[in-house]
Amino acid sequence: MTQVARSAGQNAKPAVGSLRSGLKGNAYRFWTLKDQSHLKAPRMFLAISFLSALVGLGFAGTAALLPDTGVNGTIGAYLALLGAVGVILALGMLVTAKVPATARGVFGAIAAFLAVLTALAAWFLMQDAVLAAMVVSLLALLLSGVMAKRKAIT
Repeated sequence: MTQVARSAGQNAKPAVGSLRSGLKGNAYRFWTLKDQSHLKAPRMFLAISFLSALVGLGFAGTAALLPDTGVNGTIGAYLALLGAVGVILALGMLVTAKVPATARGVFGAIAAFLAVLTALAAWFLMQDAVLAAMVVSLLALLLSGVMAKRKAIT
């Protein structure tokens, strides 16, 4: 602040040239944070996990519903499809909703468990595309948790 603003008292507005004068609310807090890279990596891996689960859902739906796939109409194909939907719902809660930290752990564990079960079902059904998509989804989910923990400690 300038000398004039300091002498005017507490109700004085900041000087025209200061950073705070042009920014309101959250924008000021955003610019005052030194490093926000700790927020980008976990969310990026969650997005990768969500997108690969969507790809897995497409492949599982193709295997379960289209004719001449070799597994269409079987209980295993429908279980793989249901597991992919469950992974997407759990990851969707992590990506879009504002949930408390304890619930984030629960949704992450559910998503990881369902991804493992869906990958196992895909392995038994010999659907390699669904298996690969669920493995990528699981690895990205695990990396998002590791990155969030690592950045929180430092």
